[in-house]
This record gives sequence, C-alpha cells and structure tokens, in this order.
Amino acid sequence: NLEPIFYSTGEVCKADSQSTLSILDPHDTADNTMTLNEDKVKHIVRVLRKKIGLLLAGFDVVIDNETGHHAVIDINVYPSYDNFPNFFKHLLDCVNETVNRTNCYRNVRNGYGDIMGCHKECPQWILGYHGLS
Repeated sequence: NLEPIFYSTGEVCKADSQSTLSILDPHDTADNTMTLNEDKVKHIVRVLRKKIGLLLAGFDVVIDNETGHHAVIDINVYPSYDNFPNFFKHLLDCVNETVNRTNCYRNVRNGYGDIMGCHKECPQWILGYHGLS
C-alpha cells in the first residue's frame, strides 16, 4: 500500500540527474560487473534499423546479471543527444554515408538495365554505436 511515485523522465533519467530517484540509497550497492557487449549492441542497431526503418533513433538496453543477455526495453524515435559525444559530426557522417550509398545504388544500373558497377567503393553503414564515454 505504498503511495505512487510521480516523476518526469526528463528530470530523473538524465546521466547527470541529481534526483533522489536517481541516487542509490546508502544500503544499496551498485553492481557494475556487467558491461555492454559492443558486438551485441551493433547487432541490435542493425536489427532496429532494418525493422523500424530509421537511421537515427535511441534505445535503452538492460543486461541480465546472470546470463549477460541484452534486452531492448525502450526505443526512442526522438531521443536526446545531450550526452552523445561529437553528435553533430556523427550526424553529418550519417547523412554523407546515406547520400553516398544512394548515389552508389543509382550508379549500379544504367538506363538499359545493364549492371554498371559503382564508380567507387560503397561505404559501410556506420552503426550508430561509438562506444561508451
């Protein structure tokens, strides 16, 4: 029979939040033994991009303390990039890569349906995960 806790995710869920809901109680301990597996995160990014069709999106992942399994618990189609290092540079890279890939696909076939090949090597997709800071 506890009272509900009302909060704003914008205040509680930021990395630098000082909300009492974001700070461990003295009797709680942080278990920092689990870390993100970069290969799993890259796989998640590829699957999410394919399934939802967005190049830019954010997602929240939890890790099972016993198995190490990663699970997506939230997808944010309009995420905050406040704590994303060098966001503007990565945004421009993503735009340039998309334009280059589109131009590459256009150059594969000529007007007669003949396969021509790309005039330069097609860039690989930037996965959107650039490590943790």
